Amino acid sequence: MMNIGLVVPFNGRPQRTMADIKSVAIHAEAAGIVSIWFPEHVVFFPTYTSKYPYTEDGDPGFGKRQGVYDPLFAATVAAAATERVRVGTAVLILPQRNPVVLAQEVVAVDHASNGRFDFGIGIGWSSEEYAALGVPWAARGKRTDEYLKVMKALWTDELVTFHGEFIDFADVIAEPKPIQSPLPIWVGGGSASMRRAARHGTGWYGWNLHGEEIAAAMRELDQVCEAEGRDPSTLGRKIGLPFNGSTDDFKRYLDASATAGVTEVVVAVGINAPQLHERIDALAVIDR
Repeated sequence: MMNIGLVVPFNGRPQRTMADIKSVAIHAEAAGIVSIWFPEHVVFFPTYTSKYPYTEDGDPGFGKRQGVYDPLFAATVAAAATERVRVGTAVLILPQRNPVVLAQEVVAVDHASNGRFDFGIGIGWSSEEYAALGVPWAARGKRTDEYLKVMKALWTDELVTFHGEFIDFADVIAEPKPIQSPLPIWVGGGSASMRRAARHGTGWYGWNLHGEEIAAAMRELDQVCEAEGRDPSTLGRKIGLPFNGSTDDFKRYLDASATAGVTEVVVAVGINAPQLHERIDALAVIDR
């Protein structure tokens, strides 16, 4: 049976509040949804020079007034309201953050969820957001790879020393350690993210793939794993897409994903909480 997850951009507006995160998380767990994911953008802009990679025209279509809660806080709220469903970030823009501070924050969420946290990361696509945060846009991929190494060392080693291009420290004690060992890392994005997932991750998280693109991406992921010296069967595979409410279309999507070797389909729903509960119910009864 195909696992179904949920990704929702809660933003504090009416029926998209922290209280709604709790109610949706409880409802999703009862309906058999296996995971709830929270996206990240620290700030948004009226227009972008940067091209959004998941639409043909490069327009993200966010609208004039947009925002989301910090995904680590949102995941903690969802975890506190539930017992079984996994919570995660989809995706946290890793190179925009200090990895030493972030490593400690991730451990806190892992403990708050009693080991139900999935750390989904990406490098982002908005140079405008990087500029607003005072973070260099250049070398963000190299920065991400190094940050992942730093965080893994902080999560596992008793006394940590790291001398890198971007991070440098010696004899650091970082406690507590995560409950999960290893803590799951999901790398989201395109081909470059596949290589990063094969080197550092628990799995790869693709977005908005359709038709032959699903099977093609899974074949590419196998090839990347082999090139990186990793057994492809050890890398998890999730893909996400918007859900328009058509259960027939979604059933065909689940079947195509399962045939291609996807382990979980994560459904993006950008509507208010009452309608979201209805969509969750519709997902729950799909034959998978």
